[in-house]
Amino acid sequence: NRPHSEDGVGEWAMYSCAPKEDWLPMEMTLYHQDINGNYVREFTREYDKYWWCTGFKNGHLRQEEPADELRLEARITFKGQLCSQQCSKGPVVIIDGEMYTDVNKTKLMEILNTKFGL
Repeated sequence: NRPHSEDGVGEWAMYSCAPKEDWLPMEMTLYHQDINGNYVREFTREYDKYWWCTGFKNGHLRQEEPADELRLEARITFKGQLCSQQCSKGPVVIIDGEMYTDVNKTKLMEILNTKFGL
């Protein structure tokens, strides 16, 4: 975190991101199921180059939204076939420099607990 007093917020978490030349074109649209079972668009991140495209927008959903009420449509344009193929194999998680594949929530919690005692 670093102090950021000009905006009156206090501190911001700062993350190392990919260099701008490595950003990827992507977009995402988040839908939420209404009480009638229809999915209503909550918001869209327009197709542009990002290093990280978030799936939330402050104030749009309740604190704990049931996951089965949400749907996400996303598009990412990879730089090459190898990157595309690797992504199609499923999620990859890199923690403390180690890469893990086929990670579900339970496995992720096991890894975090082993590495960091969480």
